[in-house]
Amino acid sequence: MGRARTNPTHSRVPLHRRRLPAPTLARWALVGLLSLLLASTVGAVTTRAERERRRWGTQVPVLVTARAVDNGSPLRGAVRVTHFPEALVPADAFSSEDDLPAGATASGGRSAGEPVTRAGISTATASGPPRVAVPTPGPRPRLSIGDHVSIWATYDPSLAGTKPATTRIAAGATVVAIGDDDVVVAVSDESVGEVVEAAALATVTVVSERR
Repeated sequence: MGRARTNPTHSRVPLHRRRLPAPTLARWALVGLLSLLLASTVGAVTTRAERERRRWGTQVPVLVTARAVDNGSPLRGAVRVTHFPEALVPADAFSSEDDLPAGATASGGRSAGEPVTRAGISTATASGPPRVAVPTPGPRPRLSIGDHVSIWATYDPSLAGTKPATTRIAAGATVVAIGDDDVVVAVSDESVGEVVEAAALATVTVVSERR
């Protein structure tokens, strides 16, 4: 009888003893490239996150309107505390309802969620004269708290009626707070009505009385 033929397609070496093909140079290069890409992506994400954190800063408490508030409406009971990134908080914003002066009212209408600032309130208490926030969007003199100023109003001719288009509506007003686009002034009882009207309808100019 002839010899039994072995099947050349099958190896007699057990699987656990077989040698795996050695990794090629191209395969190692691909692995290295993928590692570099992964490290670069992680680094970029981490750097971007850190940059955003530094940009926005820490969260701080800010007093905001809980609902829409009309001009002259009391603010107590119509506000709540939330948290904003420190970089977005106005310098004169209140941080709690306890900080609001007694009798604080909204100077101008306020939408829900707006920060409550010293420049955005009016007060009229027995301990001092009424305070009104007047808008100063244009150039204004360098002011400090406690300065005395005159307030001039320029009305559209159609609203001026028989009075001059530009007129002084208050003198000796005291600066009590300074915002980016507003100045809060303490005015006399006699002129508070004209100042409030001008703040809503006219272009207001604040003139320092310092000499």
